[in-house]
Amino acid sequence: MKQLVQFSMVLIILSLAACSPAKTQSPVLAQTNVSPSPSQEAKPSPSPILNSPIRSVDFENFTYPEIDSRGKFMFKGGHEPTDDDPRGFVDAIYGDVNGDGKEEALVVHTQSIRGSAIPYFVYIYTMNGDKPKLLWSFYAGERGDGGLRRTYAESGGLVVELYGRDRGVNGGTSSEEDNFGVCCPKFFTRSRYEWRGGRFRLKSKEGAIPNPQGNAAYLPLLERRYS
Repeated sequence: MKQLVQFSMVLIILSLAACSPAKTQSPVLAQTNVSPSPSQEAKPSPSPILNSPIRSVDFENFTYPEIDSRGKFMFKGGHEPTDDDPRGFVDAIYGDVNGDGKEEALVVHTQSIRGSAIPYFVYIYTMNGDKPKLLWSFYAGERGDGGLRRTYAESGGLVVELYGRDRGVNGGTSSEEDNFGVCCPKFFTRSRYEWRGGRFRLKSKEGAIPNPQGNAAYLPLLERRYS
């Protein structure tokens, strides 16, 4: 009789377990068991387009001030209309060189003197209202004795590269030059300028960078000519 009662109780317990609702998985456990969906790769937003009214200025048809005097000279179609002092080339490079978030124009002139010298001049313009304003101009040397390698904007500042050791703008140099001649300078100088106190001031200078190109020509001109 006792065994029959125990057996009956077991049957009752099993019946109740079968009829009870199944336990639901906790939200935490459910989340840990679900494989995460692959996340979309973050795409960088495009840089804002700089407001560049300076690009509307036609620097190939423009009147420039002389660097070493109060005179002026005029370009038409990228050349001076006179043969007395012809400039042979105009190149405009754009970028923010004074840290204002807007583009300036770095206008490079070459002067053809019918020889190997080929002087280089740089004019830096910004926009003042609807008119270009000159910030700085300088003589960048000549091909027979150094000369301009290239100039460009970098991190809101100005970079000027000149062929030769320890070169400076407006003919400045503080060390003897290597015997590189016109064709193949062994080094170039990279100077960085920052706009401070209403003028460009020298920030740093690397005076002897090896020059693998082995030529003393203005690099952007060569890149366009042979690209």
